[in-house]
Amino acid sequence: LTTFAVLNLKESVGWGEDWWAFLQPPLGVGIWAYYVAQMAFNLEAALYMVEGVVKGGGEGGGKKDVAMMIHHAATLFVLMAAWRFGFARVGVAVLVIHDASDIPIDAMRICQMVDAEVGLYASVAAVLTSWAALRIYAFPTYIILSALRESKDMWTIFGEGGVGVPDWGIGLGYVVELTPLVVLWGLSCYWYMVIWGKVLEEVGVMGNGGKGKKGKKRD
Repeated sequence: LTTFAVLNLKESVGWGEDWWAFLQPPLGVGIWAYYVAQMAFNLEAALYMVEGVVKGGGEGGGKKDVAMMIHHAATLFVLMAAWRFGFARVGVAVLVIHDASDIPIDAMRICQMVDAEVGLYASVAAVLTSWAALRIYAFPTYIILSALRESKDMWTIFGEGGVGVPDWGIGLGYVVELTPLVVLWGLSCYWYMVIWGKVLEEVGVMGNGGKGKKGKKRD
């Protein structure tokens, strides 16, 4: 799905156009289907994580379930809001940034299962690089900051000289718009630190002759 979206983004989303213009052309059929499928996936994933939190014994422990629940819920909110208010191309960008950086994660898991050591090292390097480039840098730069810099015409359209929405109302709208995006970026930063911690821990184990901190042989 991610590969398909990347190959079709330029035609269907229009990289060279103003993403935050009030009136935007509709998405192409392929990207539209990708968008709807992703909304359904995030809804299912959020509900699954809610079940894990409620039951207290979900996949990976309670803390992981809560973090993933917030992640999928925030993503779903961004997608639905972007769709409703005519900024679906921004929702597509959020999806592609996250999905593309998840591909090396899947590759790393596969290499672990088949015990492909070289592939594992390569996929770990790809994870660290892609997350740093896409989630840590590109997401706040091209999504969060652009929401502030390129949507200033909203004040003209909805402000006192336009629809008549007071400044505090538009400001509240910005808070509602940006909060889930900042939450997504914060979770990405947290998980990136977790990934680095696991990598450094693994390097330390290897440097200790395959033994853990207490000198026991690693499984």
